[in-house]
Amino acid sequence: MAMIVQIDIATLGTPTWTTNITSCKWSLDDAQSGTTPIPTPTATGTNFSFVKSFKVDITNVGASLTMTNVKIGTTTSPATGLKLWHQKHTTYTQATAAPTSTGDNNSTAPTINGTAAVAGGMVLIGSAAVLLAGPFTTTGRQGDHIEVCLGVDNGNTGSGSTVAVPTLRFQWTEA
Repeated sequence: MAMIVQIDIATLGTPTWTTNITSCKWSLDDAQSGTTPIPTPTATGTNFSFVKSFKVDITNVGASLTMTNVKIGTTTSPATGLKLWHQKHTTYTQATAAPTSTGDNNSTAPTINGTAAVAGGMVLIGSAAVLLAGPFTTTGRQGDHIEVCLGVDNGNTGSGSTVAVPTLRFQWTEA
């Protein structure tokens, strides 16, 4: 039997967990599916979404398996003017505002929860770096929080629901 794993998202101050999510919306809200859109800058610059905080949650270890090498990536490249930025963080910090806007088009990493994000943004799964090494052998939420935000720069041609944001994909090894 394989491991049974889900992705959970944390919101609010405590945090409040929504388990086994299948989607979220990048917005200026501390919600899984916020409704306040991220404005596209009218000149060179980048505006960021609120940070979303995810955790891997093992609900069944199945046949005494071990999870290692957790990676995060996207299924496709982001559309022009969009970039997903990520980092891991040891503790949960509620998103109460979006990272400060930058004066360039998605070149400068946002400051997420007081620390600089991973430069260069998200990479595709095929070349994604390991974020959580493990080993994880028990049920429950595992490892650090994986924080992600969306940068929208003035190269973005879509707006609202027409913005095509790539799907996040979590990948790991289990043996």
